[in-house]
Amino acid sequence: MLLKELEKIIKIVEKSEIAELEWEKNKERIRIRKDFPAGAPAQFSYSAPAQVAMAAPQAAAPKQDAPAPKAENTRAKEVLSPFVGVFYASPAPGSPKYVEMGARVKKGDVLCIIEAMKIMNEIEAEWPGKVVTMLAKDGQPVQYGQPLFLIEP
Repeated sequence: MLLKELEKIIKIVEKSEIAELEWEKNKERIRIRKDFPAGAPAQFSYSAPAQVAMAAPQAAAPKQDAPAPKAENTRAKEVLSPFVGVFYASPAPGSPKYVEMGARVKKGDVLCIIEAMKIMNEIEAEWPGKVVTMLAKDGQPVQYGQPLFLIEP
């Protein structure tokens, strides 16, 4: 990612009401947070494929209202939201969901969409398995790191 592109993204986040943005493409990853104390500098980090990074100390994670339900079976793994946005279980209103409870998924299968900054981001399965639980509700906001699904390998 070019420095000019990164600067544009930072300016967009600064002007918006977004508290945090995380974006990943190929092996590049960017995370921008605005929820810092008054007088403290903003926190920006970027990691390129060569593992070059600019980072500042991380602030405490935002407090969640209710704890996420735990897996009944400890083998189930959580699929976490990679950023803040709106969770959609299907590609369009009235369309079938990408996955249903009990469905078998392969690595790379689309599980849902998270809309962030007017961009629809497909969230893919990171490992094969069976969808045990869908923890997010269709059309509801999700936070960075919030569990979306439980998948049993």
